[in-house]
Amino acid sequence: SAGNEQNSACTQVPAAYKSVIAVGATMQIGDRTWWSNYGSCVDLFAPGDRIVSTGFSSDTALALVSGTSQACPHVSGAAALELGENAKLKPAAIRAILLGSATPGVVQAARTGSPNKLLYVGPLHGFERQERDAAPAELKDVDGERAAREEALAPPKRYSFEVLEGPCTVDKHGCALSSNFPDPYGNDEMCRIRAATRAGGLLGRISVHSFSTEFGFDALVVNGRTYWGFRTLDAAYLDGEKLQGDITWSSNGFASYSGWKLCLTAFGSPEGK
Repeated sequence: SAGNEQNSACTQVPAAYKSVIAVGATMQIGDRTWWSNYGSCVDLFAPGDRIVSTGFSSDTALALVSGTSQACPHVSGAAALELGENAKLKPAAIRAILLGSATPGVVQAARTGSPNKLLYVGPLHGFERQERDAAPAELKDVDGERAAREEALAPPKRYSFEVLEGPCTVDKHGCALSSNFPDPYGNDEMCRIRAATRAGGLLGRISVHSFSTEFGFDALVVNGRTYWGFRTLDAAYLDGEKLQGDITWSSNGFASYSGWKLCLTAFGSPEGK
């Protein structure tokens, strides 16, 4: 963990060591917590505010706990997922994967010198990778690698969206995108999106590839439920949901974020729940 002193993480041990992954903490609305350490020794951020954890009053007690010590286990869990897919991965390879897969530009008030990267754990982890036990210098093409993973995980064209109204778009894979994605969407927008039923009338399951909107204001409504915020938090519940009807999107006239990318998968897809 990067530490909770509202100071440079470079003053903390072991966060200052280059060999570790130092994790800062974010709140649910996406801001860096006011107490989280920051700076060039932080590698990425993860949720660390009011995390549901175990309590001590009984064997089943729960407690809300805050701290970079709550953010760090999120990253440890992501590393465990990678090792579960390839037990031969070296620490440098795991570091390269996690930092390369992190969502950029969504942490508010990250402070100067901090990497604006938020931990991402999602469908991209299912992609078959080459063994990553090479030196870190051989693992630098994270942007190209991420694009390759997106390409490989794109759903068949028969499972696709269509935009009924508004500035949202559909890419070549049939995935629905907020306007300007991955750049910030516009203010006061409204879209309505529908699954193009090209597979025997089945609508498919939703796969969330990216999600970053203004919490409490800019809303995606799917199956009657409202989603907003950031990919690793509220919108994570959307992954694998069976689509039951049209999707609507609306933004207000204030802050804009990078938006969202939703794809459709078959009901039997390993990505589905």
